[in-house]
Amino acid sequence: MTRPPKHMGVLPVDIVIEFKKRGYTGDPVEIRASKESTVVRETVDSSDSRWTPILAQKVSISLFCEEFWDFKDLYVETDDTYQVVITKNVGTRSNPLLVTEFTGWLLSDDAAEPYTVKPYRVRVSAICGLALLKSRPFVDLTGRPITGMRDLLDLLADALLQTGYDLPIVTADNLYELYDMASGQLLNGLPNPAYDPLKRTRIKGEHFTDDKNQPLSCTDVLKAILEARGARLTQWNGMWFIVRSSEVVGGWNPWSGDPSALCMRRYADATELENPLVEYRILKQTVTLPGTLRPLATAKVAYEPPLKKYTVKQDFGRTINLLPNGKFSASAGGFPTIWQRNRLSSTGTDRSAIYLGSGLEGDPYRVRIYGIASDEADRGKEFIYQQIRLPQFVKGQAGYVIKGKMQVNNCRGAMLIVQGQVENNPHPPNDGKWAWLKVDDKSWDIQPKKKDMRCHTFPHVDTVPGVAEGKPGWLKPKIGWGDFELEFNTNPFIRNIRICLCIAESLDGQTSTPTPWLDYADIRVERKVSDAGAPTGRYETRTQDNKQLVTTPEADLTITIGDVPDAADATGHLGTLYKPDGQTPASKWLNPNDVQHLERGGSMLSYAVSDRFGASIRAKQTWDGQLVGDLLLGPLSVPQFPDITGPDGPLSFQIVKWKQEMLFHKHTITAVEVIGEGGVQLIGKHWDTPSGPVSLEVDPLTGEPATTQSKLDEITKQIKKLLSPILPTLKFELGVSTLPGSLVPLDESDRSRYQLGVELSVNGKVIGNVRAIGRKINDLNLIDDGQ
Repeated sequence: MTRPPKHMGVLPVDIVIEFKKRGYTGDPVEIRASKESTVVRETVDSSDSRWTPILAQKVSISLFCEEFWDFKDLYVETDDTYQVVITKNVGTRSNPLLVTEFTGWLLSDDAAEPYTVKPYRVRVSAICGLALLKSRPFVDLTGRPITGMRDLLDLLADALLQTGYDLPIVTADNLYELYDMASGQLLNGLPNPAYDPLKRTRIKGEHFTDDKNQPLSCTDVLKAILEARGARLTQWNGMWFIVRSSEVVGGWNPWSGDPSALCMRRYADATELENPLVEYRILKQTVTLPGTLRPLATAKVAYEPPLKKYTVKQDFGRTINLLPNGKFSASAGGFPTIWQRNRLSSTGTDRSAIYLGSGLEGDPYRVRIYGIASDEADRGKEFIYQQIRLPQFVKGQAGYVIKGKMQVNNCRGAMLIVQGQVENNPHPPNDGKWAWLKVDDKSWDIQPKKKDMRCHTFPHVDTVPGVAEGKPGWLKPKIGWGDFELEFNTNPFIRNIRICLCIAESLDGQTSTPTPWLDYADIRVERKVSDAGAPTGRYETRTQDNKQLVTTPEADLTITIGDVPDAADATGHLGTLYKPDGQTPASKWLNPNDVQHLERGGSMLSYAVSDRFGASIRAKQTWDGQLVGDLLLGPLSVPQFPDITGPDGPLSFQIVKWKQEMLFHKHTITAVEVIGEGGVQLIGKHWDTPSGPVSLEVDPLTGEPATTQSKLDEITKQIKKLLSPILPTLKFELGVSTLPGSLVPLDESDRSRYQLGVELSVNGKVIGNVRAIGRKINDLNLIDDGQ
């Protein structure tokens, strides 16, 4: 039991602190707690920003030692040996009602005691578990990577389960996708409050891997989802809370009569994410003197200057794997589904293909092919293969790349054969024939000569020092996994391709022992990214003066999930969000209060930039100081001070740093004024491409993007064709935002006509620029005038 000083007028609180050791079966042992600052709870690694996505917490506990090293068992070697649970009695002693205050793990780095007169105090610390997620890969409870179409809430829950315990989850995210605002989804004319946008929004689990297809950390996954939605995650009352910062003062809730109430959905635990309990809470809490929550005289109020601009970049993410079951994770009859053997048996250690692996770290799903051969390819070649159909050919698009992993034993490395079936060819006799992807120039050959029918080889060997090249044994197979890549260009007459993973290539002076074999794993076919390819992302910027940007600013924030504006390209990226059906890409997001005004709203990127910029569009106040009393929702609370007011009454403050001394009911906080600016008007849009940002202007008549990269490419070709006879060595740079006069209206009275700036250089020296005048960029197929 802890008692605050009597003069504070705050009731005492009964607290129970439990240390639960994993696997312990004995009787409970009572520990004597110190009376001074028994429990101090605080947020850690938090900044002064309202947009910090993860508010991890730490608890320090003061204990009494009667003898030296009384609590040596509490000094653990790992961070998940002792679970620490703190409960508070919110009832009476005769009729107790215990509520969980905190759940965490005892830290392993506090093994220190004073050498002094006994008894003496020691302090141990516990963390809520969020800090541990930095080093924990994002895998399921069986240790396998997360794959397939998944709800955002499911992914958040999977990451939180890696803390080592299963807590209830409360979400307060009411930014709906357009699908749930349609008439067929409404309830009494309003969005269904039981519909959780986090549960109704989907994404491919494979997005949360790095460039080598290894799982990201759980922290990275949480940040990716939370930052895109402008939400914060923390623990309170033994539950995980996920709250959008833009909603903390209300105004997003059409269901409750109180505009300050926030719609929340409570899930019983992280493994049961259906049928949530819908409840409405007000986060605002008045701080008065006198009152149940009062400030101390040491508080300080300051101002933060407004932002001049804010830019958010959306990275569309890696392109999807076009090869079904490329990770070999699905199997039937002892072999990966879809894949087939060619001249390979299913047993033995010679000319055979065997399925191996558990899918766990260090033991990936893989196919082992026993045997060796030369790089010559013929009808007798041994391989496993799969046939896929590439997306519809688009003029000017980039090609594709085949990627994979291999490990070898007494052989040189992997070998691949790639064939493409001809269709709709101008020469009908060639239709149906299989073309060969040549080794030398990666071109397609319908009738290859025998000398050209060779495998693409990928050695995984080291040169042995001091041994002449070409002598037997001069190459040594590498230990462990290696990567291989094979790029090939698109062809308008080839869509069906056959990918053959061949038997291993032999070494010079090959020996028969040990048994040669080659493992294939994680095979992918992805769209190749090149300068001529589709955009890989986009930027959006807000500025104070609403003037069009001349150059693309550096991004203040990068989000990796969202909406890809080109619907035809959206399904090709792993970072694309989907509607509840898991098949239709998300397109637009809306505040539920906009149900009667569906023209409002915007993309996920639009909300990410406008929410953050709107929160700093003017100078805002910060409040640093101490509060005494019951802060009802801890770091989730939104304090209001009656004497700090604005045009609409008391200002609201969101807590960004919080420390609680439970014995004294004292809270030390840093809080930032909540400024909410409606709307998602944007000033400045840019595509992000491999060759740099490309300006994406807005048509002032429609408010819609006025151009695309493909349009710019077409215009570049037209201007180049026009000018190349005059200056054959021109370097063309079109549509880049640094060019003079690029894509600005010529005349306010005639907004259908634009000028286009092209910078000209010869041998690296700029010799001037050309201005082309044309119709609105959407319709600019022919240049009708030039000078």
